[in-house]
Amino acid sequence: MMRGETEPPRCAERLLAAALGASPYRDDILGDLHESYARSAASARLATRAGGIGSTRDAWRRATRCACVLASREVLSWIAS
Repeated sequence: MMRGETEPPRCAERLLAAALGASPYRDDILGDLHESYARSAASARLATRAGGIGSTRDAWRRATRCACVLASREVLSWIAS
């Protein structure tokens, strides 16, 4: 793992932070990303020596899914107005 054993990929974190913008839940959601990554990395280390590949993929999946949902809500609210 590049950044540390408990930190998700920096680009995934930045993508999610940009999508969240000034949301009042921004810190909570980013914290959840960190917690789930740390939990996933810890269980992966117990199962294999490789460890971080599945955790990194999971962090990217979570970040992109959330970013897409937030972006689609913005588009829909723009269309509705």
